[in-house]
Amino acid sequence: MAIEVPTLDRLPPPPAGRSAWPWTEAPGPLPPRRADGSAWPRISIVTPSHNQGAYLEETLRSVLLQGYPNLEYIVIDGGSSDDSLRILRRYAPWLAHWEAQPDRGHAAALNSGFARATGEILAFLNSDDTFLPGALERAALEVDRQRNRHLVIGRCLFVDAAGRWLGNEHASRAVSHRRLLAMWKGYTIPQPASFWSRTAWADGGPFVAEGEAPWIDYGLFCRMTRRHRIHAVDQVFATYRLHSESITVRSGDNVHQEVLRISRRYWGPSWTPRHLALAASLAVHRLDRLGRARTVVRRALERRAQGRRWRACALTGYAALWAPDLVFRLARERRQGRGLPRWLAAAATAYELRRSGERCQTTAPWHDGWVGPLLRLELEAGGGERRLRIEGTAVRAYLGAPLGLRAWAGHLPAGKATIDGDGPFAVELILPAPAAPGRNQVEIESSPCFVPDTILGNGDRRRLCWLIRTVDLRP
Repeated sequence: MAIEVPTLDRLPPPPAGRSAWPWTEAPGPLPPRRADGSAWPRISIVTPSHNQGAYLEETLRSVLLQGYPNLEYIVIDGGSSDDSLRILRRYAPWLAHWEAQPDRGHAAALNSGFARATGEILAFLNSDDTFLPGALERAALEVDRQRNRHLVIGRCLFVDAAGRWLGNEHASRAVSHRRLLAMWKGYTIPQPASFWSRTAWADGGPFVAEGEAPWIDYGLFCRMTRRHRIHAVDQVFATYRLHSESITVRSGDNVHQEVLRISRRYWGPSWTPRHLALAASLAVHRLDRLGRARTVVRRALERRAQGRRWRACALTGYAALWAPDLVFRLARERRQGRGLPRWLAAAATAYELRRSGERCQTTAPWHDGWVGPLLRLELEAGGGERRLRIEGTAVRAYLGAPLGLRAWAGHLPAGKATIDGDGPFAVELILPAPAAPGRNQVEIESSPCFVPDTILGNGDRRRLCWLIRTVDLRP
């Protein structure tokens, strides 16, 4: 059954110290009918849960506070021993159904929930992930049988245990069925940001317990994409939480082999062209083309940092033989468009965004202290300060060149500095005018930058320049 649209003033009050979405902020309810006068399609969300009490309430609120008029929310708990049941009882009036029973596994919990679901649009959200505002409204507009859109994916942010963005997104570009089976090229469907029609569920469901592998959503998507193409939406729908107890973190290096075993189930007979093409692609991948190229790239950056430019150029050329796409990406990141024709720089940037699906820019320091190419701060001043002091750490082995800093205070240039060394540094720049009392805006441009994923292959696509310690105004 559908539930009454809950609002902030009707849900239980948030725990002390919690604020913003979905605790103290939420959009208002959507109109009872869509702009064309038609009814909103029913959306059924299933949340499987087991001992995730630390995150469960945030998940529940992120679904309930979407303001969606025709929501059916089902929670299946696997017999939690923490405070999950207490949380579920508090939110029971706004749930279409919830139950707690001994854990029979992830697949069984989801299948139990979807067996009860009556919605035209379906999705599941694990109890440590969240939806972001507007996700259900956009899904209702995009999943459309008339336009042959049965499987829709949005963008999805990786966050840490405290809900802070980690700086990268789950890649979310649309892929074909064959591309999805070639999982060694990158599995690119963000499960928390995925919605599908009842038709697609009939073609691909229910969930199958794939041995010991927890990646049951991958098998579902493999089956769905046999008949339905993926429609990608450029909107952040959800967050994917990475913490010490999450499946992704606990599985570690086993992820690749587990997902590969699932993939092989859908290759078809060994004599078919698709099976042969996938086997050949996997064999090439196992040569570790990118891994070899990244090793050479790191050596090239080290030689460049040592001033051995010719040696660095030779190593870069060797890396290009293994992975020209990786070297092109490195060149684009380091150049940041400088010295290239504007049209070429724009084309390279657009290509990389399409390839990676990442949007990892910010003008504030990241949660781990790293700073990007542009840093904006508001510094408190008593009045009359004449110096800007910058303290941090440079990692020249990754930059491959001295770190350059250029500062502005109140939109006036405050000087520049070059950090030749590796490790901690401190510089002081003279302000163009004495600081006014109160908050003063300061901007610091840094170059060059590096992207950890390019040289380490760790999935971190942030543009990073240096580690910040302190930036302040001094007399």
